[in-house]
Amino acid sequence: MNTTVYTETLEKYTHVLNEARALIQVCEDSEGKFRGTEAQFERLVALRKEAEDLKAQLDKLANENLPALKEAIEGLPDPAAYAPPSSPPAEAKTLGQLVARDMKRLGKAPEAFWAKNYDLDLQLKATLTRTDYPPEALRTGVVVPFPVRQLTLLDIVNIVPTQLGSIRYMEQTTHTPAAAETAEGSALPESTFAFTERNQPVQAVGAYLPVTEEALEDNDGLQAIVDGILLYAVRERVETQMIQGNGTAPNLLGVINTPGVQTFARSTTPRIDALLDAIGRVAGSGATTGNANADAIILNWADYIELVTEKDATGRYLFGDPVSALGTSVMGVPVIPSNAMPANTALVGAFRQWHILYQRRGVQVEVGLIGNNFVQRVRTLRCYGRFANVVLRPRAFCTITGF
Repeated sequence: MNTTVYTETLEKYTHVLNEARALIQVCEDSEGKFRGTEAQFERLVALRKEAEDLKAQLDKLANENLPALKEAIEGLPDPAAYAPPSSPPAEAKTLGQLVARDMKRLGKAPEAFWAKNYDLDLQLKATLTRTDYPPEALRTGVVVPFPVRQLTLLDIVNIVPTQLGSIRYMEQTTHTPAAAETAEGSALPESTFAFTERNQPVQAVGAYLPVTEEALEDNDGLQAIVDGILLYAVRERVETQMIQGNGTAPNLLGVINTPGVQTFARSTTPRIDALLDAIGRVAGSGATTGNANADAIILNWADYIELVTEKDATGRYLFGDPVSALGTSVMGVPVIPSNAMPANTALVGAFRQWHILYQRRGVQVEVGLIGNNFVQRVRTLRCYGRFANVVLRPRAFCTITGF
């Protein structure tokens, strides 16, 4: 007897039984029912067949050559203990599939099964929530702008294009006409006129913003939004400089800081009286007045609110009911609220006639590269313009302090 053959056969037999045992443990539910797949069922059938063949070989070897081992072999597990069910597990079906099966089998109408009971194999799963499968995040495309002031002062001045880098002009600073009736043979009176050259340099006002190429490519319309923000920022700064720039380069010279502009302190004078006084100073004739027609009164918004809510001794609003539409004016001169104007100061003037904002370069947005922009995939958006703010007749303007 070749014991090697017997040993190898015994090892194969043990291996097949172990695999069958493991497969049954996986496919058997808590009630002892087989819940495996069809492929697992077929594998279990094959293992049983192989185990039966190996057991027969071991019995034969023992009977023919090793009678002494017959008793031991009879103690080996029976392959039938690891047998699969007599038929493969039924695939779980829906209620509709069960009814359709019976209709096909019995040829009955659906109404015949309304009262029939069906056992459904329901396998309950964990509830699927938004945490397990988050919804796709989509934006509406609405962009809420930052709250900024409305630009109104650029509409009341003359904006004139220029090719010059500095605005030079002559201002008559002495005016003594001395014209008079003269008797025959008498000398005519001598007039005296003097002129002074003025100069306002053109200054650049602008800003820039670096933006990555990914941000521009992945967000449709982003560049247009950024362009609009930069354009507004430059125009807002120009409007502020136009009123209150100090004239120290590279600042523009604002109206309220222009030499020769009239000014007076309100003190305890009622606001309405102070405005009437300023209009009179702008319109009056003489060396210290403007001899011009005021066309705008500019107030900070806080001062404007105090003005329109001012009441007389009887409690009536001086400028009419504030609930009505805004449109306050004094002697026909419109009052324009703007936070470009410093608080507690009012400005009355003939803007259309004697105020010019020269524009050497209009406000434009350009795209370029600086430094390591190219390798860093960054584009630089540059926005700027060049301007000179000129008050041709300073006395045609009057500021009121302590308003």
